Amino acid sequence: MQNRPGISAPLQGLLVLAAVIIIGAAIVQLKALINPLLLAVLFFVLFSPILNWLKRLGLPNMVAVFATMITMILLVSVTVNLLAVSLEGFIRDMPNIYAQLQVRLDQLIAVLPVSFELPGVDEQLATFINGEQFVDLLTTSLQGVVRTLSNLLLIALLVLFMLLEATHLSSKIAHLPSNTAKSLGDLANNVKRYLVIKSFFSLLTGVLIGSFLWIYGIEYPLLMGAIAFLLNFIPAIGSIVAAVPALMLVFVNHSFLDVLVVFLWYTGVNVAIGNFLEPRKMGQEMGVSPLVVFLSLLLWGWMLGPIGMFMAVPLSMTIKIILSNYPPTRWLALLMG
Repeated sequence: MQNRPGISAPLQGLLVLAAVIIIGAAIVQLKALINPLLLAVLFFVLFSPILNWLKRLGLPNMVAVFATMITMILLVSVTVNLLAVSLEGFIRDMPNIYAQLQVRLDQLIAVLPVSFELPGVDEQLATFINGEQFVDLLTTSLQGVVRTLSNLLLIALLVLFMLLEATHLSSKIAHLPSNTAKSLGDLANNVKRYLVIKSFFSLLTGVLIGSFLWIYGIEYPLLMGAIAFLLNFIPAIGSIVAAVPALMLVFVNHSFLDVLVVFLWYTGVNVAIGNFLEPRKMGQEMGVSPLVVFLSLLLWGWMLGPIGMFMAVPLSMTIKIILSNYPPTRWLALLMG
């Protein structure tokens, strides 16, 4: 029997490119479903140790699952309510903050040895501060809160089914071929390890930032700590962006010395945790190259929005592990490392 001719390399490349484009377009269209799923995976990983601890105490599986769900719902609800109150006050004060910011910038420019103007800044600030723009901002924020709350039920249901399924997952994986079972095990362990370690150090960053601002007398310490916690999940630029609102508040309401002190504290915390503690705990095998991190940040952020930016590294790690388990694509996994 005569062998059929194989697909040429250029045609294979075109097919792979077409498949990637189709999958990317599908992800963009389905992000309303994918984002709650990603959040559910994050909550499942963070709260599954509580489930395992309750089961080790001898509680039945169903009781342990529902106790874990109640704990998760209470913690998330209390945290969201506290942040909502703080965020509401921050939004209410934003026009006054921007007005004071303009005054402080004018004072700073006046004492500089070189005079210069920022064309259009005054008009933009005036437009932003007026009542119509403020109402639009408040309405948009409330709509975002409503959309988030509407997804909480879906997220809670997804986490519930994940916790119920976790008990039987190991027995199902045991029936798979050994290579497939090992790959799935490595994938689950690495992603779980990354999320747990990243969540711990992000929480530590938020606590250190929020506590320092509270002790130092800076406004909205809870909100600033929460921003530092959330944005620490975004690699490379998250910690930089998190410092901006706090520095703006200090610049408006306090002295230049206070701005320097807060800036140094933010820098010290992020350098100590992001450059020393976190990489040492993660290990080299957990990482992807800085270029891949930045590109994945742009890609997943464009496709899935803020949730994609938070989950950029776990998603890239997942792709890397999958690619490394197939000889034809192993070279791509090496390039990502």
